[in-house]
Amino acid sequence: MEEEERSAEWRTFSVSDESCRYRVTAKEYVQTSSLGDCITSGSWGTMNGMYFSTKDRDNDDWSGNCAAEIRNGGGWWFARCGVASPTSPHVTTSVSYHEVLSWQSFHPGVWVVTPLSKLEMMVRRDVTIPHH
Repeated sequence: MEEEERSAEWRTFSVSDESCRYRVTAKEYVQTSSLGDCITSGSWGTMNGMYFSTKDRDNDDWSGNCAAEIRNGGGWWFARCGVASPTSPHVTTSVSYHEVLSWQSFHPGVWVVTPLSKLEMMVRRDVTIPHH
């Protein structure tokens, strides 16, 4: 079975250095992207402007520590744990979307969680993407 490939792109995407706790900044989501935007919008809050959280550094907006939760698998720019779980394990059994590698996106009228089999993040250095 061939897997479907999707992508998400932002015209501006940057991560600050350690002194600023690796804060993520994303702007101008490219609307023709096929995965959806859960970095600058999300039903549980936005990850844009969040500091990177790890099991020993809680920088999320939740009362607990999203990165320490076993279901989330590790570090990420968590808002309130539920928008994306890209560091969670890939599983094929039916479990809560919080427990699997997943990404949330808005489709007209409803938020949809897409389970993923893998996730690759790539950042281009100082590249200007033309507006369409």
